[in-house]
Amino acid sequence: MQRRAVVEKVTDAVLAVVIFLIYLYASRASSINQVFWLPVLVIIGLLLTRIVFIDGGERRITLVRSVVFYLIVAAIVVLRYLALGYPVVPLLQAIALVGIVAFPILYIWERRRTPKGTD
Repeated sequence: MQRRAVVEKVTDAVLAVVIFLIYLYASRASSINQVFWLPVLVIIGLLLTRIVFIDGGERRITLVRSVVFYLIVAAIVVLRYLALGYPVVPLLQAIALVGIVAFPILYIWERRRTPKGTD
């Protein structure tokens, strides 16, 4: 069962990377409309959700997993900006601001949701 879960995670990771690379190549090689970025981001987000938050068919959502997910998504967006030649500094500022605002809220929410004695 554990081996199957690892194979599923690796398959999802490879699929996410391939989709991202195809999108970047299509964006660089031809003038693909940037509105197509949103469905690509949604598909990659769904795959990353399966990789980060699901273990053996069971959903495990924790603050640490949320931070890992956020950092991976931020890295994907930064790579996209770098590959397309967009300015990165304002994006990094926005990523830091969203992280500073969102993660204390998520931490408080997780602490209120977790029963006492089960850390």
